[in-house]
Amino acid sequence: MEEIKKILKENGISLEYHNMTKKGYFISALNIIVINQNLEDSEMENTLLHEIFHAINHKDMCHIYDLSYTARSSMETDANRNMVRQKLILYFEQYEAEDVECFNWLQFATWARFKLTSTLEWLIKDEYVNFINEVA
Repeated sequence: MEEIKKILKENGISLEYHNMTKKGYFISALNIIVINQNLEDSEMENTLLHEIFHAINHKDMCHIYDLSYTARSSMETDANRNMVRQKLILYFEQYEAEDVECFNWLQFATWARFKLTSTLEWLIKDEYVNFINEVA
């Protein structure tokens, strides 16, 4: 969580916690991420990683987000891909290099406390391949 706070500070992004039904969202006009204060730590971390990507990469694109389902879906997929990537980095920092070759996506998803969907399964597998190709 300290690394996340560092990213927020470096990018001038404020963080607020509120009692709400959504997990979190980014307010681009104020450069604020709002997080549900009732989330478990792991879900809060995942939500923050997702919203940080929006804050850094989609800040000036909020008008596009609501323009169409396709635009919104693409931006959400990008943010989820980043969340998976950041969790992969943390995951492999905890294990030896040889374990990278024996990757089990379901074990990783359980470790990361992801709520599994078929899209997230695909993102995990795809990001793993990208990750391995970059470190090889």
